[in-house]
Amino acid sequence: MLRVLDAHELVCVAAAESSYSLRVNYAEGAREACNFGCIGKLLMAYLDEEESKRLVLDGHVKRFTSRTVLDFDTLKKEWARIRLRGWIYSSGEALDGVKAVAAPVRDYSGGVCAGLGVTFPAIFLPKSRVPSVVKAMVKAANALSLQLGFKDRRASNSKIGKRYGG
Repeated sequence: MLRVLDAHELVCVAAAESSYSLRVNYAEGAREACNFGCIGKLLMAYLDEEESKRLVLDGHVKRFTSRTVLDFDTLKKEWARIRLRGWIYSSGEALDGVKAVAAPVRDYSGGVCAGLGVTFPAIFLPKSRVPSVVKAMVKAANALSLQLGFKDRRASNSKIGKRYGG
């Protein structure tokens, strides 16, 4: 799934449906609150701090589950970790029973213009499988970034840590 921020909303610009009977589906063109899921959190991490603060304080972030983080100071810490890693893993923050991984897509200027992610019913993404999914998402996001004219190869050096939470 590929999503972009449009003002204070997250827009799905491309989505592929799984062939499994148990799956998480998103429709192209669907709009959600700016903090929806791991792609929303990822994109907010790369905004100017004043812009992300405005989105939070003006009430554009929404609670989706009991795991959704809304506190600005906590979000700032999580955003810093996302920027350091170059990817995000989430579990149940947007939908209960769903896990997801996403990585930033950069344009020719080096700015993050979109987030590329994949979602799974939680039973399909055990912790042991997360590193391989992260590696695939980062590789795909980097390939898309290169197609958009991004030249900086440092983005491909995103660290895949051993702890994923949830």
